[in-house]
Amino acid sequence: MNELGYRVGQRMLELIVWREKNSKRETRILGILQFIHTQVWKTLFGKTADSLEKSREHDDECIFLVTSFLLMGRYGSR
Repeated sequence: MNELGYRVGQRMLELIVWREKNSKRETRILGILQFIHTQVWKTLFGKTADSLEKSREHDDECIFLVTSFLLMGRYGSR
């Protein structure tokens, strides 16, 4: 699962950077997290995450909060 997620992540990053021709490579941690919060999340799930917060328990953790998230699939033919 880890390997599959890594490969999907690499391809998603390439796709987003290719679509956003004016984008620059972000090197700061906060900038990378904001990029994931907005661009990557929107590309994957259709909307941005509700918020990005720093963990209260650990200094090196951040949390993407999503209050309403419905994952729906459609099966069969119509």
